Amino acid sequence: MPAHSKTTASNAALLPRRGLAGGVGLCLAVLFVIALLSGLIMPATARADMNNVLNFDADDPEMNAAIVKARTALPEFIVRAGKADLSSGDYLVKVAVPLADGGREHIWVTLARLHGNDMLGFYANAPVLFQAAIGDPVNFGPDQISDWSYWGEDGKLYGSWTTRVMLTRMSEAESAGLRAVLAPLPDGSQ
Repeated sequence: MPAHSKTTASNAALLPRRGLAGGVGLCLAVLFVIALLSGLIMPATARADMNNVLNFDADDPEMNAAIVKARTALPEFIVRAGKADLSSGDYLVKVAVPLADGGREHIWVTLARLHGNDMLGFYANAPVLFQAAIGDPVNFGPDQISDWSYWGEDGKLYGSWTTRVMLTRMSEAESAGLRAVLAPLPDGSQ
């Protein structure tokens, strides 16, 4: 069973990098989510909570179930991403980065290249447990992927199983913006 030791509560990396192609309604929704997640329209206590790290035990059943579901659907995602223009920034994977102490930090990475088991991306979040910066390149393999997501043409975020688990541990104010853009999962659940 996969171990999920640490992950950041901020899912700002999941925000789309699109221009006006999605229309004014989509742009306003995206601006609302950005404002919500960046703390522009949140009380100070909620802003402070967004900077915290959500820790999950390696044997957390809900998180591990989410990772199993995401990994089960990974081949379909890889086929979709392989046909996409990855320069859009719309395809992300959560990579389990090994740590010196034997643990792992799971962090969102913007997918840049797929070549068999050799994948390249750029950190979309600032790591908490190791030294790297947003935008730094990272090479990884599919065995390190614990989740994935992509922005659909409908402006909805597909995948993100682990994010959905994190939402249950955030306040309603923190999770409302993400809930608004998450597409239903293939089984119909939100």
